[in-house]
Amino acid sequence: MADGEVFSFLPSRFDDLCSDLSRFPLAGGVAASAAFPIALTPISLKNWSTETGCLVNPYPPSIRSALTASDRYTNLAKYKAALETQQLRGCAYPCLDPTRRSPSVLYRHLLDGGLVDNLGTSAILQELFSNDPSSQLRQLNNGRIHNLVAIEVIARSSTPSPLSTDPATPGIFSMAGAVIDNPIDSATRGNATMFQDAAANLRRDGQLRNLAPAAFDPPDRVYTVQVDPDQFDATKPGELALRNAFERVPTSWTMDADAFRTVQDAAHRLLYLHPCFVRLVMDRSSTSPEALARGTPLGNPAACDFDATAQTPARPAAAARSAQAGH
Repeated sequence: MADGEVFSFLPSRFDDLCSDLSRFPLAGGVAASAAFPIALTPISLKNWSTETGCLVNPYPPSIRSALTASDRYTNLAKYKAALETQQLRGCAYPCLDPTRRSPSVLYRHLLDGGLVDNLGTSAILQELFSNDPSSQLRQLNNGRIHNLVAIEVIARSSTPSPLSTDPATPGIFSMAGAVIDNPIDSATRGNATMFQDAAANLRRDGQLRNLAPAAFDPPDRVYTVQVDPDQFDATKPGELALRNAFERVPTSWTMDADAFRTVQDAAHRLLYLHPCFVRLVMDRSSTSPEALARGTPLGNPAACDFDATAQTPARPAAAARSAQAGH
């Protein structure tokens, strides 16, 4: 709330507060994510770094490299994130005496992160690609992840705005709503694009792996599924009616049975219309997509661009590694 930074509920971030994520209730994370500004109260976390007996865990490798290398010039975002970690820990790197901490941030007050990252994309990318021991990058580098599935759902309420058909100058309440909603929508679109680009690059690297061997060993297949109600075909009356019904479901603490069925129907249809989800079911399920779709039209799995992998040599000892590591 004080600086607009994304606070991810990860072990490394709770280490910065000298706290323990495993003891933090799930309900607290949900409440923080739902703490809409002004309407709801922020969730406050105490920084326990000044308490007696609090020892600083070793700085993660990504933080060490960001503070000691040239990242302040070549990767400013990574460098600033490392500075935030240092502020929370209150012990400047390399922190030779972890018993002496003087953090400049004593509390973190958390609000709904919609204005910054409504999809949670930054946390997912950090989990995949950061150098922290808890991330999946080491597993990727070791070739232990052969199939990566990423499903991103852009769920929202969307009723037609009267502003588009009203010639009158918008009033203060309309402007206040636009100031809140429009940045969230804009940030969501930007983060969705970033997420899609990252997955596309990972898929491309997997296709070219054996043509240009490198230390990074990407997955054989990356299934990226983005779900958005705008993907419904508005020229088909059934899909248009389902999209309209879905977008009229209000953002609320409760959901009645009819709204719940609408959300389920919309999610089911959108998933099976997506080519990469159909391809995932074909590759990983013993039941056919047609049987699982229960009459829902299926997307064309050929549109999920894995075909280039067939043009490259097989990964050495892939079958053996698969048997040892699983998927």
